[in-house]
Amino acid sequence: MTAPPAEMERWTPIALNFDEGAPAVFWGDFGGIRFTEPFFDRTVDRWAASEGAQSRFVKTGIDVLRELDSAPSLDPAGFIFHTSRCGSTLAARLLKEVPGTVVVSEPEIVNQLLLANPHAVSDELCVEMLRLIVRALGRRRLGDERHYVFKVSSWGVRKFTLFQRAFPATPKLWIKRQPAEVLASLLAKAPGWQQWHETPEVAEALLQIPPSRLPNLDASQFYAAVLSALLQSAKAHRAQFAATIDYRELPQAAWLTAAKCFDLPCGVPEIARMQVDAQYYSKDATPRVFEPYTAKIPDAIRALAAAELDALYGAFR
Repeated sequence: MTAPPAEMERWTPIALNFDEGAPAVFWGDFGGIRFTEPFFDRTVDRWAASEGAQSRFVKTGIDVLRELDSAPSLDPAGFIFHTSRCGSTLAARLLKEVPGTVVVSEPEIVNQLLLANPHAVSDELCVEMLRLIVRALGRRRLGDERHYVFKVSSWGVRKFTLFQRAFPATPKLWIKRQPAEVLASLLAKAPGWQQWHETPEVAEALLQIPPSRLPNLDASQFYAAVLSALLQSAKAHRAQFAATIDYRELPQAAWLTAAKCFDLPCGVPEIARMQVDAQYYSKDATPRVFEPYTAKIPDAIRALAAAELDALYGAFR
């Protein structure tokens, strides 16, 4: 049974469903749980495993999203777009060291919206829902929230126009890395979007990779094709990015560029905390000292990057 909207002002939207015609929104009452994990959905998992979580879980229509938009919420101070494996998680994590800063990283609910069938969700409805969901994720639940940073999934740059329409005045940051290094990282540990190698309809609709081409691509070639699509989108919108960070500029760029771009107050104490946090793996909830990847990148990967990606990467120098 859906709780009255007044009781849900501090609830958090966590998933969408489009199977029943009208979009449905699933909400969780997180109580005092903060978004401390490197990715938003890990916080959802922690909440779901807590005692009594199922009794604090409801399903509503999007009308409740609209009704609750007047509840105290933060608009994002900035959006982080990125190429994947480029230090974006580190940058987002370090920005949490600015007091009162909420960071929402790659929430599945937004990805579900961006990948929704256009026959079920028009562009106009998608823009409206994107704005409502992003704002709902920035709800002032605990009372001390003052700043809000949203990190988009890597492929989200393919939907840049929707973010721009939903939040035209909000600064957008682009984080990139040498393509050969990204390819090597992806080959060492496959990304979640690897599944699209076997999903022709998504590869074509989102990435413009023809279905007839997919069976002929090995893993490295598929990753290169995806990175090419991401870089092409970033290049097309480069005038709308407020700043660009290269992986090699991190961690200093977190406080020198990202915090400044998003107008976050970042002084000596915040920088000191960032410097400490930068010593650890950004994707681990439990601190583990970071050890840089030092394996030699195969010549074939460097050649692939040079042939298909380096010119696009260089467009942001």
